[in-house]
Amino acid sequence: MGQQIGGALGLSVMTTVFGTASRNWASDHFSQLVTALKDPAAHLTPATEGAIMQKLQSAGSGGLQKQDIGAFVKTLPADQQAPAAKFFAGPYASFGHDLLAHASGRGFLMGAVFGAVAIVAAVFLINVKKSELPAGPAVAGAQ
Repeated sequence: MGQQIGGALGLSVMTTVFGTASRNWASDHFSQLVTALKDPAAHLTPATEGAIMQKLQSAGSGGLQKQDIGAFVKTLPADQQAPAAKFFAGPYASFGHDLLAHASGRGFLMGAVFGAVAIVAAVFLINVKKSELPAGPAVAGAQ
């Protein structure tokens, strides 16, 4: 029972840490994505920049999926579709990868902390003396 509770508790804490770390990282680094969007080298018109910004802000915590991006890019003027697709394939994809790496790292770090605590707890809390062990041979399962 302890393993089940520990596993469930550990997973829920790791998931919470992952979610919190991803939201915080995204909030702290969103300005870099906006800077990449407004970069003159991106060759996006102000109208397209505004449409992309609106799409990014309405994406929610799950971000934009490939099919959503593809459908959105097709709604843009023909001369803006390639630069917009390049933005989503470049800076936006990089933003997503960096966010996932950061949040996963934080979640797994919390898992490592739980593992270390479990080892310390096992070493100091499981205290069985040799004299307390049964003297006879181990009994095989009932036949």
